[in-house]
Amino acid sequence: MKKLTPVDLLDQAFSWFVRLKHANNDGFCVCCTCGARVHWKQIDLGHFMPRKETSTRWEEKNTGPQCVDCNRHKNGRRDEFAQYLDRVYGEGTADKMRIQAKKVLKLFPVELVELRKFYLHEIADLKRAKGIK
Repeated sequence: MKKLTPVDLLDQAFSWFVRLKHANNDGFCVCCTCGARVHWKQIDLGHFMPRKETSTRWEEKNTGPQCVDCNRHKNGRRDEFAQYLDRVYGEGTADKMRIQAKKVLKLFPVELVELRKFYLHEIADLKRAKGIK
């Protein structure tokens, strides 16, 4: 099995955090692009701007819960994703993410570890607040 890097571990924690944040108390999320209802453990974390753009990779306003079909098989449905971002975070958010994605962000390993710790703490709080195991 491949050893997980600090980036992999942060990706995992960030994904869990965002999906749990969007889950209802029964643990279900709504796909941000098609409206499918999927349990937080089975739904993907979709990214409007691709994860290769590190300046938006861990930006919550660049993400949303997305079903596997939309995220993996329909290339993220970018037009619908842009509409979702503008609806949830305010008009122009998708454009802001496009601009932010062009900026360079380099995090040191210690920063990745600290961010992961932050999200693990937030995950524990969300689970407790929502009664999700």
